[in-house]
Amino acid sequence: MFEDVLAAGRIPYELDDITKRIRSEKYQKTWLDVLAAWAENDDKLRVQQIIDQASETITTSVFGKWNKIFKEDVGDKEISVQYGVEQGRRFDKEIKSYVESEDHDIYVSLEIKDGTRRFPIQDRSLGFRWFFAFLLFTQFRTKRVDDHPVLFLFDEPAANLHSAAQERLIESFPEIATGNNMLIYSTHSHYMISPDWLEQTFIVTNAADAPDKGIVDAAVIEDEFLDIRAQLYRKFANEHPSDTSYFQPIIDRIEVVPSRFDVSFPSIIVEGKSDFYILRYAALMHDYTSLRLLPGTGSGTFDALIGLGATWGTKFLFLLDSDNAGLKERERYAIDRGARVEAICSLSDCESDLIEIEDLLDESAKEEIKKLLGVSKLTKKLIMRFFQENLARRSVVNLGAGFKRRSKRVLQELEDRLARLPAD
Repeated sequence: MFEDVLAAGRIPYELDDITKRIRSEKYQKTWLDVLAAWAENDDKLRVQQIIDQASETITTSVFGKWNKIFKEDVGDKEISVQYGVEQGRRFDKEIKSYVESEDHDIYVSLEIKDGTRRFPIQDRSLGFRWFFAFLLFTQFRTKRVDDHPVLFLFDEPAANLHSAAQERLIESFPEIATGNNMLIYSTHSHYMISPDWLEQTFIVTNAADAPDKGIVDAAVIEDEFLDIRAQLYRKFANEHPSDTSYFQPIIDRIEVVPSRFDVSFPSIIVEGKSDFYILRYAALMHDYTSLRLLPGTGSGTFDALIGLGATWGTKFLFLLDSDNAGLKERERYAIDRGARVEAICSLSDCESDLIEIEDLLDESAKEEIKKLLGVSKLTKKLIMRFFQENLARRSVVNLGAGFKRRSKRVLQELEDRLARLPAD
């Protein structure tokens, strides 16, 4: 890791540029003689210059990323790398212990420097140490000059951290998995699951588990009885056609239980995945970060959600297509479910010529998508794939002035309607 830091500096270095100095023949002496020789030699100054550059590199990259993730200004704080020389030792196999050696060593340690005060990294809070180590290990590994892509594997990352910290963490993942680099992580936390990545998500289960098996029973199951299976979330969700929300299967699977302090936030419920991904992409493009979108599983599946909204006193705005099915269901909800007129709208209420969400794309936008996907014919499936993949990368592509203008009008209308909606 430290060599990654050295390689990322203004002047690239290797660990050998440091270690070769203390390991040179002129220091093959007794420890006291080494200390005296090191203090008087230029090697000490050369190593200090490399260490100072490492401090600058870590401060710029890690604290710069910290500012971006946490939206907080660290001010004049710095990461200071300290080093020292240490008496060499080697392991003697005969006596099975370490003995003195004339091949001496250099060690490094990290501190936070705030003015004249210094704080060892290892003495800071668990949250700070976890994030600092995470940034340190991920920011530099992909910057090495080689042709080998990196696969990052994280097992339950940030599992013990606050929910807000977990959500901020996954926002940094797309910048790690750039180019040919990839990132795979496992989690039981719904805070660590991005709706933009569900199409790339696998549900991993032990098919041998009985539904009522307890935690202790599951912990002592013999290896030969394990039957581990991974299933794409898309297929997993399709096996639950009666669920009202596309998110519901994963919420049930990881057994999300609302906290006593949870409140229901105003949300816009759309018909399905296509509406969700295209509108979420537009929200990212126009920086409508506070607009909450939830995908249903079809125009006729809002009954339960309308009831929940009324029961909880939650501001739910339901958005339907302006096709025959959508208009028919809109009328039914008003009659059968007593849904308020202002709580249900159609796409044409936001933009007069919209029938379905794909109509937001004019010919210019479609041609750009075809070019980027490398296809000659565009289907609804390919359109959804384009928006899914770009959302996963947090990448916004210019699809032309028409899409930009019309999508903003739709988002603004939805935001205004949601704001005007009474909660009771």
